[in-house]
Amino acid sequence: PTNESNKHNYRGVCLCSGGGTMILDALALIDQIRRVFHSDISITIVHCNELDREDHNKLVRYGANHTHNICNDTIAIGMSTERAHNRLRSWYCKTAALALSPYIQTMVMDVDVVLFKDPFHLFDYQPFVDTGALYFRDRAYRSRNRVSPADKIFQDRIEELIIKEMQLDKLNISLEDVARSRIANDVSHTVFWRNVLNRDLPGYENYQDSSMLLIDASKHPQLIKTLIKMIPDWSLGYGDKEIYWISSIISNESYAFEPFQCSSYGDCGLIVHWDPADYRPGTNYTPQSPLYLNGEWYLEKVSILGHELEYEIPHPVPLLADTQLTDLAGYRGCHCKHMGCRDMPDNVNQLLLRAQYERLSRSFGRKDAIESANKLTVLFNSSKQLVETITPDVYFDLVSTITDYSCLRIWKNATEEISRMVQRYYIDENYCPKLGCVYSPITLIEAHRLQPVVFCDPISFAIRPSTNLTLLESFIQLVIEKPIPEGTLVKGSSRQVYLVRDHQLHGFPDADTFIKMGYDFNNVVVIRDEIINSMRIGDPLPHLN
Repeated sequence: PTNESNKHNYRGVCLCSGGGTMILDALALIDQIRRVFHSDISITIVHCNELDREDHNKLVRYGANHTHNICNDTIAIGMSTERAHNRLRSWYCKTAALALSPYIQTMVMDVDVVLFKDPFHLFDYQPFVDTGALYFRDRAYRSRNRVSPADKIFQDRIEELIIKEMQLDKLNISLEDVARSRIANDVSHTVFWRNVLNRDLPGYENYQDSSMLLIDASKHPQLIKTLIKMIPDWSLGYGDKEIYWISSIISNESYAFEPFQCSSYGDCGLIVHWDPADYRPGTNYTPQSPLYLNGEWYLEKVSILGHELEYEIPHPVPLLADTQLTDLAGYRGCHCKHMGCRDMPDNVNQLLLRAQYERLSRSFGRKDAIESANKLTVLFNSSKQLVETITPDVYFDLVSTITDYSCLRIWKNATEEISRMVQRYYIDENYCPKLGCVYSPITLIEAHRLQPVVFCDPISFAIRPSTNLTLLESFIQLVIEKPIPEGTLVKGSSRQVYLVRDHQLHGFPDADTFIKMGYDFNNVVVIRDEIINSMRIGDPLPHLN
């Protein structure tokens, strides 16, 4: 950009968001960009006849600059309106958003990513400056073995498409010639080209994770045309994942992949990416924090704040020219055995909790919180009679009915992390007048070692917890569950499995340890999260190699 006035036309972010719950994801991501990383980068929300004026106003109020109905551009991408509704309300909204972006340099992100660092320095990352395209890697899963010489694996299908679209046969150029040229000039060590030259190497099913990508349109005019051509009928791979790097090849334009192998949140969790700018070959520098999490499960599937937190993360591992990738399918998608793991950086769980809170709390009705607390006070006043006359299951159903739309459940094991997150991000005099302050009674819980099942929706203009919520804590103490027999294998709604020993829950560190200790997953008893929350968590079981 040459001056401040055209900055927002030069660089920007495009996010695809339809109606319903996707808006909640978009609001949570906008909140990260604006209020955590304090970026003023231009944000355009792209949709296909899915957002109305109220949605537009809400998105702009929270920090979006524009909304763009991509289905108004169906002629530009060669589709009828009906066809566009089928294609552009799914993965290919991102592809169309990128191809028809209002910006010269565009970052596209899935709305369910969780950012751990400001990502916009990547516009100045040297491989992006040099090539004009930056892509991120997916997990390494090997293709199945060929049933017969004529059987085609994913590698073969990609090669056939490239040969066809580049018309290599007509040009009398072999794909091997292209591979040698690419490898000679490739700084990102694309595994695909190595496989073209060496058929003894394993093929892979995944190459690109498209949850974040950057394109400079001024350097990629052919790529834009190729993407527009491919959108209507693309079907190679899962969704839009592979369309970008393959289209770059077909367009004969340069691109860069991140220098690190794909990582994960925890040993076996969702995809995490380290910051490409933290790759410093020839030095002893070790990245301190990953860049972002592709976080669909942790935002859209989790209904209890703090559920599914992990406390270790694989070491960042570069992908070098001679790196032999490990087939993660053989490790159930887990990384620690071959990458090694270290403690989770403190900021990661703090920012994941913040994103979870933003995502979960936006679905509640703020005005109902006090009313629900008042109703629960009535229950508290008759608690002795209730405990004597109703079962815990009936009680929990009753509480859930009252608090369905105005209460947020908090995971017991994450109480300390949640308390720190609240103090860090929400108890702020500048934040409170606009969006309200958290008054969740977390400090009371820590002081009295109480573990309530639910807290009322923690949004108010008062920082201190209400008396009614303090009464709610006391009431929940009166609900007594039958003790679970010693030696029982149990789990709640999360993936964590526990062994009951000495009336405490002892977690298994991984599936291999569970199996080596002689246990069977068919014997695991699924119990209510409220019961899990009411029990003491003991030391985890030792890992068995």
